[in-house]
Amino acid sequence: MSLTITVDYKGQTYSRTIADAKLAALLNDLGDEGDIDDPNDIVGWIFAGPQTGKINSTGKRIMRDEIIRLRNDPEVTEIPGTPNELIASAIQAPGYQNKSHRDAIAQVQDATDCKVSAENSKVTMEDALALAEAKLASLQKQEAPVDKITAVENTIAEVNCAITLLDENIVKADADIVTANAKLAEKITEAAAKVEEAKTW
Repeated sequence: MSLTITVDYKGQTYSRTIADAKLAALLNDLGDEGDIDDPNDIVGWIFAGPQTGKINSTGKRIMRDEIIRLRNDPEVTEIPGTPNELIASAIQAPGYQNKSHRDAIAQVQDATDCKVSAENSKVTMEDALALAEAKLASLQKQEAPVDKITAVENTIAEVNCAITLLDENIVKADADIVTANAKLAEKITEAAAKVEEAKTW
């Protein structure tokens, strides 16, 4: 699971390989886009202290958490003795997710929450529409003043407009759910491949 990064910067080519457990440690906290704000900083970030520090701090945390998890598991009889083995053990643990995997799950949840919110709002608007239509029918039956009838008709038009917008939001949320689920499936596949690779470290 190594990653070789080659960068052409100001007429020079820089290359660095981040291998196996160190890359896994880095990916535990960095999503697909990483956390580089300024592209001009990429060379320094890749080849200097911040990236090494990130790998080290994340790696230590993963190893600490994995030792705790293993000690609390009554079925575990032996704890891995090297950093690479501990990180590999953490990655192979049931339910392990790196940041891009966690982000993909959050995107599915966010899209689902948006759809549920839009659907609930639509139900509320449909109830309001039914009440407004009943009121309009009553006013028309009573031959109420034109201005009162017009006011209710305007309310009905506004509610119908709101329902149309909510329908559009629901359609968009459905599309977002499909996209988010596809990305999540991709991350699950990637995670399975990383588990297999970790067995060889």
